[in-house]
Amino acid sequence: MSGKKVTFSDIADYTHFSKTTISRYFNNPEYLTPENRKIIEDALKALNYQENKIGRILAKGETELIGIIMPSMYMPYYSDVFQSILNQYTDFGYKFIVLSGDSNKRREENYIRELLSYNIEGLIILSHTLPSSELAALGVPVVTIEREDRFISSVNTDNLMGGIQAASLLYQNQCDAYFFIDIPVCPETPGYNRLVGFQTICRDKKLPNELYIQELGKGIENNYRGIGRIIDAIEMRHSDQKVGIFCANDTFAVLVEKYYFQRYRIIGRHYCLVGYDNSSIATEAIVPFSSVGQQTDVIARETMEILIGQIKKRRKDPECRLPVEHKVVTPILKRRDTSLPELY
Repeated sequence: MSGKKVTFSDIADYTHFSKTTISRYFNNPEYLTPENRKIIEDALKALNYQENKIGRILAKGETELIGIIMPSMYMPYYSDVFQSILNQYTDFGYKFIVLSGDSNKRREENYIRELLSYNIEGLIILSHTLPSSELAALGVPVVTIEREDRFISSVNTDNLMGGIQAASLLYQNQCDAYFFIDIPVCPETPGYNRLVGFQTICRDKKLPNELYIQELGKGIENNYRGIGRIIDAIEMRHSDQKVGIFCANDTFAVLVEKYYFQRYRIIGRHYCLVGYDNSSIATEAIVPFSSVGQQTDVIARETMEILIGQIKKRRKDPECRLPVEHKVVTPILKRRDTSLPELY
């Protein structure tokens, strides 16, 4: 059949099935026996059949497209989640249109309008810009990851447990003073509980602690300068003590380590460091640092399962009210050199 476009009629002639049966294979395969599905699959391979996706979209109105709005690719965590979502194509068969809003509300609104014009069947939102009340009114299934989620379904890490794990590890290292570094985060955001977990251990163990929650600006250079000011303030008052530092993400943690080395020529001699996300930079730092790992592969799969379940409900009943589901994934603490005191 090379050089000729294979049609349903060709497949029907080859298999001796009716065209109705062939159509059912593509549209409702669950109505065919496994034996008949296997016969048709073998025929498709033998005939070198190439499915006309555009024709199928026009016929059924099912694009199998999912939109993804990222805040940016600056934080390694977002790159890890993005790759984990892309890896779901093999199992779920949906394609993705990915856009980065860079925390710009008007830009994200325009992006979403454009995505809807492509008849996407669902949305995955990692950006924090638009409130969940607005996302819930878009008319398509939406699942968010690690952001405010009152009115829409979500998949989040257990950030409270992550904060407890990080602070507990610093406590095990017998630090003299404890510090938490982050930018301002709304209490409605799941990541806020990293701070809560840290404070819980400090309160229970009566540990002296300080919070450095400040705007650090955009970009790596501004972040580095802001982190530098924080480390200088810590060193001014605690240079003779062993300090424990928990950063709310790995990017801040690697900048802490970089600043200690460049400014003070210190690599872990009197500080313990724990990051959050367990991204690749945690293992590639000058001294690999401990980090609370988010299971991005599990997060991606849970996200797709919720979203596709809602897409199927919406296909059956376009007016149905979709349930709001929240899944929580357990964090896994990875211990590395910056919290293994026997190395120093």
